[in-house]
Amino acid sequence: MRPRTRPARIVPFCYDDGVRGGIPLGVGVAGFVAIVFPQAGSGMSSRVLIAGMGCAVLIAALGAYLIWTHHVFTRTDPAELSRIGKVQYQRGPSPIARLLGLGSTENWAISVAVAAVAGAIAAAVLGTQEGGTLLTLLALFTAAIAWTTVVYAFALRYFRLHSAGELFAFDTEDQPRFVDFLTVALMISSAGALSAATPTTRASLGAVRTHTVIAFAFNALVIAMTVSLISGLIATFGGSSQSTV
Repeated sequence: MRPRTRPARIVPFCYDDGVRGGIPLGVGVAGFVAIVFPQAGSGMSSRVLIAGMGCAVLIAALGAYLIWTHHVFTRTDPAELSRIGKVQYQRGPSPIARLLGLGSTENWAISVAVAAVAGAIAAAVLGTQEGGTLLTLLALFTAAIAWTTVVYAFALRYFRLHSAGELFAFDTEDQPRFVDFLTVALMISSAGALSAATPTTRASLGAVRTHTVIAFAFNALVIAMTVSLISGLIATFGGSSQSTV
């Protein structure tokens, strides 16, 4: 009688969006609780503490997710990565991803956009007098890393669509890799236009259309608030320099 062997896992955990996003977020939330609660009775305003730590947690968690994602999807053999992308597209989001609200690219993008807006609103409402310059800078970094997360979320979607047969036609003759889909997503998020590749199926075209709408709304709202925060910082530094004269 042959010993039982555990079947090989079709997709390793490191390729699961829920795992790569959930672990850093869980660690960040634990750190948030560990730092905020002991400081609740200190002289620092609780609102400033919560807003600042919330931004810091998002920056750290999303930063870890982006670094992990880039490392995993750029270091894997292209043929193996294509197989994984096809399996992921066919089976859909994992239970972990659904549990964390990452069941779709739209959810990812909207969640980080809301977080960026919340950070900008907190910095604007609390102001530099109560929150200080640090809170404004944290809000700016939150907006930047949220924008980058949207780019990576749609790059993963394009890659998985292409791996499953919903092809993108690239201008180059080489077999497209993940960085090529990252380039496509970067162009759409920054310029709202395609130049590196063209969707060839209804599903791939629909993904590009959704990305364009979300990118336009994100840029119009978050960037406008970011400009307002930068203007506030300039006004604050200008006022402080004049007062010292």
